[in-house]
Amino acid sequence: MNEQDARYKIKAALDRLRDTRSVANEDRIEEDSSTVDYHIDNILKSGEGQWNETIARDYVQNLEAQIEQEFEAPGSPKA
Repeated sequence: MNEQDARYKIKAALDRLRDTRSVANEDRIEEDSSTVDYHIDNILKSGEGQWNETIARDYVQNLEAQIEQEFEAPGSPKA
């Protein structure tokens, strides 16, 4: 997965998460470092400063799975 694809998928996942949260929680989302650049930086750090497509793919899949688990959690807006 190249960086552009990773950015797109991360943004889509974060947008989906934001859509389920109230406006009051928007500041908390930003405080949680839920930004595309934050996640891209984590991918780069995991690759020791180099873009690694395997690390990127695994990272994005993990992020998507975490967000999906949040939707399935008791008390979540979609549960």
